[in-house]
Formats: sequence, structure tokens, C-alpha cells
Amino acid sequence: MKKVMLMVAFMVATVAASAQVYIGGGFGINSSKPAQPENANIDATTTISIIPEIGYKLSDKWTVGLGIGYTHTSNPSSDQVLGYKGVDKLNGFVIAPYARYHFVKWNKVGLFIQGGLSYTSMKGTAEADDENGWESDVDGTVSTFYIGFKPGIQVDLSEKLSLVATVGNLGWSTSSYGGDVWENYDASSTFDFGVDLSQINFAMYYNF
Repeated sequence: MKKVMLMVAFMVATVAASAQVYIGGGFGINSSKPAQPENANIDATTTISIIPEIGYKLSDKWTVGLGIGYTHTSNPSSDQVLGYKGVDKLNGFVIAPYARYHFVKWNKVGLFIQGGLSYTSMKGTAEADDENGWESDVDGTVSTFYIGFKPGIQVDLSEKLSLVATVGNLGWSTSSYGGDVWENYDASSTFDFGVDLSQINFAMYYNF
């Protein structure tokens, strides 16, 4: 038993000694506009996220990290609910652990695949009209779970600073809705695949 404990302790110490810590922050923007009938004018749904991160370089090939931050959505497409004027914005938090496999590197530029998951909880307010014409504020909540993969690029600006970007997405997400706004709104699931500038995230890291 002691030999097993010593072996586990040695393995943990070896990984910790070889790991390099980095901290930083990410900025992401996602914009989409649903298909709409002729003469309709539905605004695009835009999501902006600011997520501080901490991570570990386990080796030249593998890194793991965790992001926790703030997210904001304007003109959420799911607010088209009869009886309400609609939620024009949502605010909340996101927590997102991830792992990256760095498979190619040319001097200071490298490519990687990021696999991860995230949980987002958001809340918004809408105005409701009752039968007498009075208006009152009502709340709505959206909770989203995501799992998937993203391609990315890392540029080492110096020994200490790195610029990272992911573009596109191959993943699955599911959202549930609550509050007075969406109390009868069914949960939704989405499978997404694409590599375009509508799904881009930037991050800057400081390497210790």
C-alpha cells in the first residue's frame, strides 16, 4: 500500500513539476440571424462573452484550462412569445472547462483542437400586457449546456505572452427556459457545424 501511495505521489509531483501555469482572458462574439418570412424584419441574435481563464501546460502537446466569466445576448431569438413585448437582452455567467491538443507548430505559430463543455445561466426581463392594458416586468431565464470541439491557432508573441483564437464549432447544445416569460416554452437542442467568422473567440495569455 505504501509503495502504491508513493508511486501516485511521485506521478502527481512529476506532472505538477512539468506543468506551466498561464492566466489570461478571452473575448468572444457570436452572431446569427434566423431564416424569416418575406417582409419580416427579425434582428440578428448577438452574444458577447468576457471570460477570464487559468490553465496548465501539461506537455508540449496538451493543455487544460478553466474559464469563468460574463456573457450578454441581445435580441435573443427565443423571445418571440405571444403576450409579451419580448426580451431584448439577457445577462448571465458561464463556466467552461476545456482541453487542447496542439498538433502542429511552426516556430511561434501553432494549431490545436479544443474539446470542452460549458454551462451558461442567463436572465432577462420583458414587459407583459394584461387584459386592462397595464404593463408589468416579468423575468425569464435560459440555461444552456454545451459540449463540442473547436479548431484554434496560437501565436507566441514573446516568451511570456500568447495570443489564441478559436474559429467555428462542431458541437451539441441544449437549452431550457424558465420564469414567467418562458414558463411554457419547450427545451431546445442544437447540433452545430461550421467554420466562419460568426463564431470567433480571442484570448490573451500570460505564461509563468
